[in-house]
Amino acid sequence: MIVNVTQKHIDSGILGCSNCVIALAIKDAAHTNDVTVGYTCAYIKWTRYNLPSNVTNFIRNFEERIGKLEPFSFELVNGEQTNVAIS
Repeated sequence: MIVNVTQKHIDSGILGCSNCVIALAIKDAAHTNDVTVGYTCAYIKWTRYNLPSNVTNFIRNFEERIGKLEPFSFELVNGEQTNVAIS
């Protein structure tokens, strides 16, 4: 799945697993609100996706307010089914 992080996501994102910039972008791409994002992975419903390193760096820069954040795209691939429910 291709995820496009837009300026709207950057402007609207807040700290937290479900409403950060990356979570908002994944929600739009996946057409669901069942998204949680950590530093290294994202969960969409029951499926876990490892995040690319550029996304991990973006999250760190967002949280530490380092530099100007620019829109970009990334791909989520090879999701793995889990027993973790997103509530």
